[in-house]
Amino acid sequence: MNKHEGRLVVICGMHSSGTSFLARALSKMGLFMGDVDRTPSTTHSNGTYENRRLYSGIDDFLTERGGSWSNIPNPMPEPNTTIRETIRCIVEELRDHGKPAGIKDPRLTMLVRPWRSLFPSDIKIAGIFRSPWAVARNFEVHKEFSFYCALALWETYNIELMRLADEHGATLFNFDDDPDKLCRSVTEFGKSIGLTECDTSDWYVGDHSQIPFALPEEVAILHQDLMKRAEF
Repeated sequence: MNKHEGRLVVICGMHSSGTSFLARALSKMGLFMGDVDRTPSTTHSNGTYENRRLYSGIDDFLTERGGSWSNIPNPMPEPNTTIRETIRCIVEELRDHGKPAGIKDPRLTMLVRPWRSLFPSDIKIAGIFRSPWAVARNFEVHKEFSFYCALALWETYNIELMRLADEHGATLFNFDDDPDKLCRSVTEFGKSIGLTECDTSDWYVGDHSQIPFALPEEVAILHQDLMKRAEF
């Protein structure tokens, strides 16, 4: 048996930070993702690449507890039987396919550590982040949150992403990197888990907007720390 057969990759990161890009890129290299959303929309030209059952399961679990992706309970409640069974079935189906497989959902950023026992011991975590200014500005433009509310969400998610890197060896990618560098990094990561190198000409959809003003110190420091870690 190939050492990569059945390996599960968890793709995570703050919303609007490149998780769909990363999932699509790895999928094009051969990562099996099962029944995922590939429907084009105004915000995702190639779909979200999120597993439909996982998305609904997490959504129901959080909603029933008064939470949401932007209001993650802290501490995270123990998973109930329904979400346990949903994740177990999805993971089992993906791993039984025999190829390296993946699941992608930004909310997994906040769930993997407290729910670690629900995932295989040999999972590989791939996280991606983007400029805090670009993320906050995106939410502000779409009138979803105020700039500073979105900035606080960026910090919450990326603190957890850094913990995944520190405690679980997550590989981090910088969505604002030079396109060629980003594609090379993703390609090398993919090859390291048994995927096949492919054409990257249609991969990149990043935003190289410059941060126009000083960010809060703790946000700026976290962003710098993330960029230092994103060296595959």
